[in-house]
Amino acid sequence: MKEKYKHDLENKKFGRLTAIRFLEVKELPNGNKVAMWECLCECGQLAKVIRADLTSGHVKSCGCLLIQRENKGKLCRKCGKAFQGGPNAQYCPECRILRKKEPQHKKSDFKHDLENKKFGKLTALRLLEIKVKPNGKKVAIWECQCDCGKVVQVIRGELTSGHVKSCGCLRSAKALDIKGKIFTRLTPLYAIDSNKRGVIWRCRCDCGNLVDVYVRNLITGDTQSCGCLRREILISKMTPYRVEGTNILMLNDKPFSTNTSGVRGVWWDKRSKVWVAEIIFKRKKYHLGRYDDIADAAKARKEAEVFIWGDFLDWYNSIYKKED
Repeated sequence: MKEKYKHDLENKKFGRLTAIRFLEVKELPNGNKVAMWECLCECGQLAKVIRADLTSGHVKSCGCLLIQRENKGKLCRKCGKAFQGGPNAQYCPECRILRKKEPQHKKSDFKHDLENKKFGKLTALRLLEIKVKPNGKKVAIWECQCDCGKVVQVIRGELTSGHVKSCGCLRSAKALDIKGKIFTRLTPLYAIDSNKRGVIWRCRCDCGNLVDVYVRNLITGDTQSCGCLRREILISKMTPYRVEGTNILMLNDKPFSTNTSGVRGVWWDKRSKVWVAEIIFKRKKYHLGRYDDIADAAKARKEAEVFIWGDFLDWYNSIYKKED
C-alpha cells in the first residue's frame, strides 16, 4: 500500500462518517488487499470501513442510517429528513409544498427554449417535430443554420450537450489540408462535404475531369484518377493480344462464367424452345442456326470455329509467334 493513501482521507466526511485514521492493510479471501479506516459516525459509534467503500459512497454510516430508514420510513431527497410515504414518494410533505411553489418547466416551453440560441457554429431557428426513435424514445428535432450558411436538422440533446457544433464544415476545417498537393493524377481543389466516412474533396484529374474523393482514399492511393488511369492500364495490357480488331485471348472454346449450356456460343432460347448457336469474329456476330438438340448446336459451333478462326489463327501463329 502506497504511503500517501495512509493519510489522504483523514478528517474527510463521507455521508455520516468522518474518517479518523488509517488502521491496517487487510487481505481478503480472494487475495486482494484493502485499506481499513477507522471512522466516527454522527450517532457516536466507531466503525471500521474499507477505503474503497468510503470513496465510492457504498458505505455512508455505521449502520444507523439503514436502521432509521427501516424504522422511520424514507429520507427526503431535498432536506434529508425521514418521513412516511408511498413507494414512489421522494420528498417530505414540507419539501413537496415548497416544490409546488417553485416555477416548473412545461413541455410546451421546450418548443421555444432554444430559439436564436448559439451552439458552436449553429444557431437554432425553430422546432420542427417530435420524432419517435425505434426504441420508443421521443426526441425534438430543431432546424439550425450554420455560420457557413447551410441549414441542417439536429436533435435537441445533441445541441445542448455540445455533441454537434456545426453542419460538418467544422470537421472539414480541422481535416488535413491537402489543397494543391498532387496524388498521382488528382489535384485536390477544396473540401465540399464530410460524413462518418471522412472528408470529401473535389479534385481535378490530369485529363481535365472533376471527381469527388474521400481524403483517406487519396492518401492511401486507393483512388489515383477519375477512372482514366484504370482504362489506360487495361488497354495497355490488352494491346499485345489485339490484332486487326480481334482479341486473340478470346479465340478459344472456354465458356464464360454466365454460360448455362456448357458450350461456348450456344444458348437456350426460352421463347422458341430451341438451342441457338453463334460465333463472333472481328466484332461481327455470325448466326449458325437453331437446333432441337444441344449436340447439333455444339457441332455447328465447333465447325464454325475451325472455318472462321482457323485461317486467322494459322496466319497469326506464323507471323506473330515467330516474332516472339
